Amino acid sequence: MKRSYGKAIQNNVNRDINSVEERDAAVQVMQTEIMAGLYHSLKLPNKERHKYCPNNSWCRYKKKIPCPDKPHHLDPVFEEYLHPICERLSDPALLPGCLSGFTQNANESINSLVWIRCPKHKWHGRKRILLATASASLQFSAGATAKHEVMARAGLVVGATMGKRAPEETLSELKRLKKGSRINIRNTKLLEDKQNKEMRSSRDKKKEQHTVLVLSMN
Repeated sequence: MKRSYGKAIQNNVNRDINSVEERDAAVQVMQTEIMAGLYHSLKLPNKERHKYCPNNSWCRYKKKIPCPDKPHHLDPVFEEYLHPICERLSDPALLPGCLSGFTQNANESINSLVWIRCPKHKWHGRKRILLATASASLQFSAGATAKHEVMARAGLVVGATMGKRAPEETLSELKRLKKGSRINIRNTKLLEDKQNKEMRSSRDKKKEQHTVLVLSMN
C-alpha cells in the first residue's frame, strides 16, 4: 500500500499546470489512484474492489481478465480502519503541494536516524524502539554531540574517538540539509513564479476574449 500511494503521487506529478481548473483535475486523478491502491489490496467483491480503477488503467478486472485474491490481500475488516487514513492522505488541501514533485521534508532525516538504530527488516522490542527513537530525536534536534551530556549524567566516559567524530557528524548533516534546502526552495520558487505568471496570462486572455465577445454582441 505504501508503494501504491507513492506511485499515485509520482504518476501524477505535473509542473505545467496553468489554471486552478487543471490543478483541481490533477488532484482528483491523484485522489482516485490513491483509493484504487487501497481497494486493490482488499478482499472484496470485484465490483466494489475495482470501483476506483479507471477504464483505461492497468487493472486486470477492467481488461476483462480474471483477478483472484492473493495471499497478501487484506481481509475486508481492514477497510473500516484504512479508508479514513487514505481519505486524510488524499485531502485536497494536502495533494496540491505534491503536484510539483519536489520534497522538502526534514522529518525524513529523523526517520532515517531511527532506522539506522532499528533496521526495518528486523523485529525489535518496545524498549529498543523507544531507546532508538529517543536517541534519534536527540541527535536530530541537538546534534550528534548531545548524547555526550546524557552519557556524562549516566556516569559514562566519552571516548576520544567519539568526542572527535560526533562534531564532524553534526557539521556534515547540517551542510547536507542546508544544501538540499536551498536547492528545493529555489526550484519550488521558480516553479511557483512560472505557474503564477501562466495563470495570470490565462486569466487576462479569458478577460480579453470575454470583452471582445460582449462588444461584438452590442
